Amino acid sequence: MKALVCKSITFDAAHNLPKHKGACNRLHGHTWRIVLGVYCEVDKVTGMGIDLGDIGEWLKMNVGGLYDHKYLNDLLDNPTAENIAQDILTTAMRYFELPCSVWVYETPTSWVAIQGDPHGQEPYTA
Repeated sequence: MKALVCKSITFDAAHNLPKHKGACNRLHGHTWRIVLGVYCEVDKVTGMGIDLGDIGEWLKMNVGGLYDHKYLNDLLDNPTAENIAQDILTTAMRYFELPCSVWVYETPTSWVAIQGDPHGQEPYTA
């Protein structure tokens, strides 16, 4: 059996979208919510695919530690939710060496979701 094992983290950060013509061109902030899902095979003995604690620790170090209370334009040229998702996805797949999905919530009602396979078969379908 395959599973998508997910964990989330929130952080506060500001950005502006210099290539956007609307209101988001101006400096503003969000309480971001990131969900990382790792696709894995469930072990028949343990009944687990991947330890949720491992995903949580990775998020804490590689998302919270990088993005929390930052001006995202200092980290990414064009910090759209899509580009943030791609940045997180690329790093996560490199680390876990498994297909992953990332959801980036700018608000509780607005988000972007992307998925990928670390072996170059994007998009990944379980």
